[in-house]
Order: sequence, then structure tokens, then C-alpha cells
Amino acid sequence: MRVGIIGGGVAGLSAAVALRGNGHDVVVMDSRSWDQPSPRAGHVHRLDGPGWAALERLIGPVIRAGAFETAASGLASGGALAWGEGQRLATLADIEAVLATQAERRGAGLAFAAEVTSAAAEGDRWRLGMASGAHRTFDLLIDASGRRRVLLDLLGEVGPSVWMDELDCPEWHVSFAGVGPAGRPVQVAWAARDLEGLIQIDGAGRATVTARSGMSQPLSTDEILAAMQAAGGAAMGMLLEGLKLRPDALRYVSLGTRMMALDEADLGDWPPFVLVGDALIEAPPRHGEGMGRAIGQALMLAEHLGCASPETCATDLTREARARWAGYGIAQALRSAVVA
Repeated sequence: MRVGIIGGGVAGLSAAVALRGNGHDVVVMDSRSWDQPSPRAGHVHRLDGPGWAALERLIGPVIRAGAFETAASGLASGGALAWGEGQRLATLADIEAVLATQAERRGAGLAFAAEVTSAAAEGDRWRLGMASGAHRTFDLLIDASGRRRVLLDLLGEVGPSVWMDELDCPEWHVSFAGVGPAGRPVQVAWAARDLEGLIQIDGAGRATVTARSGMSQPLSTDEILAAMQAAGGAAMGMLLEGLKLRPDALRYVSLGTRMMALDEADLGDWPPFVLVGDALIEAPPRHGEGMGRAIGQALMLAEHLGCASPETCATDLTREARARWAGYGIAQALRSAVVA
């Protein structure tokens, strides 16, 4: 089966690796050039336990060879900093690079600087128009383009009508990149003054400081630093003294959690397609949970295509993702109230 994947981030590359493992003919298309990083590519990230387990299932030997390092892990709260078990760290660019290498080794086509400009159904296949003027046809399309949802956007009003379950819980987010002491990777979670976040420094000294809050006003740098100092006391102060943060912080508002209800849409007249990653579930950042979800969805998709029809992959994957989404019951109740 010929599979087209729109989006060359963690979600799209994970899907490419997983589906090539099943022997499918896979092409990844991304409008970015390969040397054009995503906005947070240089930021240090962590994956939770299930996320690392999923990544090891996908590209196991790379992880076990030590491609990602283990950092001392601490918790700063109530004016004290306590250390616990280590956590593995990597930048988003590191993870994308490992996935891209694995995808190419397994024979996937990686087409960067390849913008998709049109999408149409031709019988039971998809026909995509590219910015270059070329056309590509696929038996299955995977939209891994994040909140842009390129496929549904291109189809517009003629496309399938898809409900979006939403939880309205806006949060302010700030991410700083910078440098810290090299040679001793650390990760510290902190919470104080209605703020919480992470400090992450890898072995090369690349540092990321993140903060988030449900307050109605944007977060200032001084507020964040004061909250961090209050969270960890003198020990946190010593850690902050060794950091040099760039002034160009990435600031944004996350509007809440949104999930595309593909399992409730009428997709019968369309060739097979599926959404993965943030295109399926768009949620506030939670320390690597988004990456873990995307990798897990790629594995689920490969397992599904190994034993079931591609025509049902969108609904089946959505149901699986919904079963793992803790907020679904709340979203369903809100929807029922709106309909009533």
C-alpha cells in the first residue's frame, strides 16, 4: 500500500518508521526544508516512561546505544529542592533526527520543501497537488501536520464534517532557551505562586526553562524567576546562577484540549485517511506527553494496518486515542449540554 504522510515532525516520522516496518511504501511530505527547524526544535525535552517505552519499541537499538542521556531529576517546592531518580533528556531536534535516520534506513521517502497545495479523492485513492506543480497519488493519507490539519483545511467545505471535542482551559506558556553548566545534565520540576514548569539542562549545556499558568495575564520573566526561586530556595538559586537564558522567549497561549471526533464522522465516501499527533489531539504541553502520544499512535496505526482494513483506521485510531484521553468524559458532558 502506498502511504502519504503530511508533516515531517515527530508524529509523521514515527508513522513512517512504523509503517515501513510493515512493508508499506511511505512518503513523508513537509513544507519546511530539512535545515529549517521547528520553533521549539532546540528546546530540551523529556518523555515520560510510557513515551520512552514506545520509542524503544519503534527504534529500540538506538535508545539502548545511549543516544539520549540520563539527567539527575529534582523537584522544587515549598522552598526546597529534593533529588530523585534520573530522567532521560533530548532536544526535539535530536528525536526528529533519530526518527528521520531510521525512516530513511527503512526505505521511507522524505520529501522536505514539498508543500501540499491541493487534495482530492479519485475513486478509492488520494491525489495531492504539490507547490512544485507535480502530483502524487496515495492509497492512504496520514495528516501529521499538527493543529494546521492540512488535509482537512485543503478539503474545506467539501470535506467530511468532523466534530471537535474541546475542553476550554487556557494557559499561558513561556519557554526560554539558553546555556548552563556542561557535563552534568539535570531536570528540575518546580511549582510556586500558581506557576509551574521545568528546568532542563543536557550534557552539552543546552538549557530550557519552561513555565505555565492558568492566570488571565501573560507571564513576565521576573515573575517566573521569582517563582522558581521561591520554589527551590537557596539550592534553586545556585542552579539559576549558572544559567544564561536568551531574551527571546517563546510565549504563547494554549487554549485547551481539542480532539477531532473522526469516529463520529461519516467518512464512507472518502479514501482512507487518519490524523495523528497534534492533528488528532491538540493539548497543552505536558513535559513530553505530546511526543509520547504521537509515537504511541504510530505504533497503534501500524498494528491496525497489520490486521484490519485501512478504511477503518481513522475511526479505530480515534477510539483508541479517546480511551486514553482523561478529559473525554468532561468534553462529552460539555457537548451534551450544548446540544441540549
